[in-house]
Amino acid sequence: MLVASGTAALGTWSASPSRSTIAASHVGAANEAAARTDAASLLGALSLPAGATRSPVEPAGDGSVLAQPGSGPPLTPNVVDESAWWLLADAPAAVLAYVQAHPPAGSRRVLASTGSTGTNGTNVEVVAFARPPVAGVLDTRWLVVEVVRLAGGSTGLRADAQVVWVTPRPASEQIPPGAHLVRVSVDSSIAVNRPRQRPFTVTVPRTLRRIVALLNALPAAQPGPRSCPVDFGISVRLAFYAKRRMRPLAVAVLDAGGCGGVQLTIGGRPQPSLEGDGLSGPGGSSIQRLDSILGFKLDTGFS
Repeated sequence: MLVASGTAALGTWSASPSRSTIAASHVGAANEAAARTDAASLLGALSLPAGATRSPVEPAGDGSVLAQPGSGPPLTPNVVDESAWWLLADAPAAVLAYVQAHPPAGSRRVLASTGSTGTNGTNVEVVAFARPPVAGVLDTRWLVVEVVRLAGGSTGLRADAQVVWVTPRPASEQIPPGAHLVRVSVDSSIAVNRPRQRPFTVTVPRTLRRIVALLNALPAAQPGPRSCPVDFGISVRLAFYAKRRMRPLAVAVLDAGGCGGVQLTIGGRPQPSLEGDGLSGPGGSSIQRLDSILGFKLDTGFS
């Protein structure tokens, strides 16, 4: 089941999509296709005891437990969930023991649980395996296996291959070349949380290059809900200039709280949000990595 512009002079943009935006769309479509292929591969890698029979419908007598996946799928529109049912003569414990002894190649077990659910408090056991992400293409790659006892002591099994594909960052979403100065300020959207950090400028070429490289390497923010820490309205603003009295080439706003997102504006035009909380790489959040580049800690009110 599947849950599923232009080059700028300063301030002037075409209404038509840019080549890099179109390219990003093509990459996204390729990533989705890769997720479909990977889900089929994961489901095909499920090893079951001899005599297992695939069922075209949910097994009868399962208390409606096998109508839904045993876990997930992730809450994102970028997910493929390929599912299938089986009937087995062995008891659930024996089936699950066999499955765990024969995990899909290249996977590791990430979940094992037992509980009661369904219309009649049916006992259900779940195990899940995960393969590592494919950078820039696939994120979550899970195979979830769920078993219940049916009438007569046989077993009903549902397997779900859940694969999340990555939304790519457009190639055009980059700090333009030619920036010789960046103005750094710590701002607050809440009056009582006024930051003590004074604005300052950076003109050292090597430091500038490292700041630009940091922002240009951040991945696109991925769709879907997430749980974030509290946001106190503090952000770090980086404005990039070719010359002091010109309009900025680009502006990056790094959220110091919440999920630590980054909003980039190029030539006055807002770009798709970026991830900045450090989940995609080593070195901590984008602000922590910025502190490291600057050689001192910005006073954002966070330790």
